[in-house]
Amino acid sequence: MNMFFLLILLTQNAAGNVSASFIETDGQAQCEVKQKVVEGIFNTAQVKILESHCIAGRYRFSEFGHATSSATKRHFYWIDFDATPIEITRAQGWRSCMEREAEIDRAGYYCASSIQQQLD
Repeated sequence: MNMFFLLILLTQNAAGNVSASFIETDGQAQCEVKQKVVEGIFNTAQVKILESHCIAGRYRFSEFGHATSSATKRHFYWIDFDATPIEITRAQGWRSCMEREAEIDRAGYYCASSIQQQLD
């Protein structure tokens, strides 16, 4: 089996909305290099990074890309960085995602949107 690593990057915009990006890499070393590059780009652009992790591949997502408009379909996820291993769960929509985040109400647990779709 080919082991991959997933870079999970959460950013926050000025309105407080959390966005998730998922980048699949061929291994831990490649993941860590991409992590440093992407963090550097976002820091230069003054984009607030909430979390950035390289994890052994458990989840697959559609290819990373940038939203071309505000009308781009968003997917919502609950992401628990305190779970071992990190858990990513699909949410039905924005409202249920935000309600669950408010219920949990602890550091390391996020409701995040992404243009990337989790693959089965």
